Amino acid sequence: MDQRETETYNRGPLPDARASVSVTSAIELAEQQNRQQAIYMAGAAVIAFLLLSFVALQFLLGDDADVTSTAGADPDASAQSGAFAFDDDTITPEASATGAEETPVEPADPVAGAGVETTVADEPAIEYLLPSILPGDEPMTLRGMGPMQIGMTVAEIEETIGGTIVEPANIDTLDCVQTSIGGDLGSPVLTLVGSAGFADRRLARIDMVAGHATRSGIGIGSTVDDVRETYGERIETTGPTMVYVPTDSADAAYRIVIDTVGGEVTGVRNGELPWVSSTSPC
Repeated sequence: MDQRETETYNRGPLPDARASVSVTSAIELAEQQNRQQAIYMAGAAVIAFLLLSFVALQFLLGDDADVTSTAGADPDASAQSGAFAFDDDTITPEASATGAEETPVEPADPVAGAGVETTVADEPAIEYLLPSILPGDEPMTLRGMGPMQIGMTVAEIEETIGGTIVEPANIDTLDCVQTSIGGDLGSPVLTLVGSAGFADRRLARIDMVAGHATRSGIGIGSTVDDVRETYGERIETTGPTMVYVPTDSADAAYRIVIDTVGGEVTGVRNGELPWVSSTSPC
């Protein structure tokens, strides 16, 4: 074999080796690209999952917020209203609460405007701020508060409101006690007098708590000017104490007493004399 044939023979296998290397490199490059593509796809899936989870969480939180904002709403609270007629308790709580129909009411007190028709719907609405389990959150009048009337026994009050009055300790040794409606967060303070058994004790006075109001809208937080503008000449003032005095002789034993500090109402109570006069009746 001459020299040229030898060189040709020796160079013969080289192209096949280079081709083998090229194929191997192409396979490795494709595998690397597949791995990168898989990583990208996995990352995109994770991002999509996180976005969907965030949207779902916002949706759930939004529903919870709606439920929370409406769960405690009282649809009837904004409709409470009533006419100024402390000495005319013929206005039923139902009539003063609807505000939808104008119910003519004839005032019993001639000073209030005898012969002049007034309407329940004309008076401003009374806003109640405290949740009340039992119907002790009705407007205060000269002779009572909602279905509770001054002079009722404990048994009569419980039957009327469909609830219970809390019995204080050592009741047998006391002729005067102060208590409240059981389970009612917005209960007024009730003063009971008498020496009989608890069920026969008599309601002599009711002290308003924040969130309640009189039928004319006076409550804790009202101003002295509000009281004077509302009741006019019926108010007698002694220092910081303002007393609503009815002109009807049938109501001579009853009063509304309004305590003030710095020109603002801090307490309102109604009831019989002498229990209603003193700051501390018992």
